[in-house]
Amino acid sequence: MFMSKDLTRARILKTASELFYKQGYNLTGINEIIERSGIAKATLYSHFKSKDDICLAYIELKDQELMTALAAYCEKKPKGNPQLIAVLQFVKLLFKQEGFNGCWCFRTMAEVPKANVKLHNKIRASKTGLLNYIENLVSENKTELSKKQTTDLARKIYLLY
Repeated sequence: MFMSKDLTRARILKTASELFYKQGYNLTGINEIIERSGIAKATLYSHFKSKDDICLAYIELKDQELMTALAAYCEKKPKGNPQLIAVLQFVKLLFKQEGFNGCWCFRTMAEVPKANVKLHNKIRASKTGLLNYIENLVSENKTELSKKQTTDLARKIYLLY
């Protein structure tokens, strides 16, 4: 059966994402990703050079999914405090999801050696993006706050998150 290059890549990434989230990065092997994806080893390596490259794509995918879902959830709420509170309500919804296994970002960071700068930088960028989103949300909803107050409130919400 012929599958387009984009669909094959997406299938590999979906399989790896499920395994990384459920089992962890360290307990997921390349051979398991290959087997569960139903592809040849050469196919995997034509899309990703290494397990780290798969993990980078995993982090990017999860980050995009999270930020899209969070923004959509918050935008449905009225302006002001309800949008800020929505960030924490969103977390509550995440916790209630079937199969919830903790924060994918923190779990991955805990497993990846500190020497793996590329993965750690990608994870930090993801967390910084979330903090920036919250800070922008605070800025839009609390226009009476100074820049410092906005940043402080955003960091507090982020910490609770």
